[in-house]
Amino acid sequence: MVNHGTVSNKKIDPLSNSLMAIQSHSERLATEMFVMGKYILLLFVPYHLTWDYSFNEIPPVGWFDYKVILSVLVCVGLIVYALLKLKDKNIFSFCILYFFITISVTSNFIVPIGSVMSERFLFVPSLGFCIALVYLFNKLLKIDASGKLRQNYIVLYTVSGVLIFLYLLKTIDREKDWKDNIALFEAGIKDAPNSARTHQALGNEYAKVARNTTDAKTRADLFKHGIDELKFGLNIYQPGYLGWYNLGAAYFDAGYLKEGEDASRKALVYDPNFAPAYYNIGTALAQRKQFREAIGSLVKATELDSNYTDAFSNTAAVYTALHEYKNAAPYFKRCCLLKPESKEYYDRMIRNNNAMMRDSLLEKPNAVR
Repeated sequence: MVNHGTVSNKKIDPLSNSLMAIQSHSERLATEMFVMGKYILLLFVPYHLTWDYSFNEIPPVGWFDYKVILSVLVCVGLIVYALLKLKDKNIFSFCILYFFITISVTSNFIVPIGSVMSERFLFVPSLGFCIALVYLFNKLLKIDASGKLRQNYIVLYTVSGVLIFLYLLKTIDREKDWKDNIALFEAGIKDAPNSARTHQALGNEYAKVARNTTDAKTRADLFKHGIDELKFGLNIYQPGYLGWYNLGAAYFDAGYLKEGEDASRKALVYDPNFAPAYYNIGTALAQRKQFREAIGSLVKATELDSNYTDAFSNTAAVYTALHEYKNAAPYFKRCCLLKPESKEYYDRMIRNNNAMMRDSLLEKPNAVR
């Protein structure tokens, strides 16, 4: 039997972008404005940084929320100022327009993307903020190329040094969160506690570490922590079929076959065509020696994914356990076609063919003289 593992999601859905869960267009637009305000605030105060803002870290908000109103006032004010000063070739006008144009691509205003918000989306737009900040200091302190007003240079260097020092401290503090996946995901839970994905990511990572742990007690503890986090994430967002699938995988590998089967069946409620869930159910049934019941789920997995080698392999194994070698033969053949470099599949196919020939001879004892 094969380790269940986890599967990653590549589709845009409410789990990744909570805007997709908002039915009201007006409320969705208000939430997008709220996110824009958070982006601007992060430029000035990069605090409570997190790798994930997915469902439901940014819940829906309405137009009468004071944060939305403030965000609208700031954004409209900046854009109006930029447009009025554009004809004067004003530096601030350029910086403001640069910021809004570059961030518009990932703002969800133009087209929905795979995330409601992400700090990495500020990398390019923040250049406009940096240029504006330096230019503002020069204007306030009347800095020019002549070298006059030496005391103003001292103020500029002092303010710049303090800002650099503060940002450096934040960078050093944040760096420890990126030590490894466990540290990153634990930091995500601290700074984004309402995100389903932060809890699920930590749960998957605990389960992953547990699978490679040999000490029985440590392994059991890791699986328990992982299962608890996966369940917590599902309490925030239940419709995610991957969340249920990964919970089932953790249960299976921790030795809780019935709980794993139940979680996998729950995944099929939200995606009836998810082949790995059928595979896990069939594998769990086979491990409990319920071979006839296992066949249906395993065959379904092969029908949904014709390149699912593990599903073909386990289907063949279950048919072999039932001594139905003729039924197992096409599944072994498919394994060899999918993994022609695998000696194991060829050996198993040969043994199955030999058993099939033996049964054929036993059924017809007079066929050979």
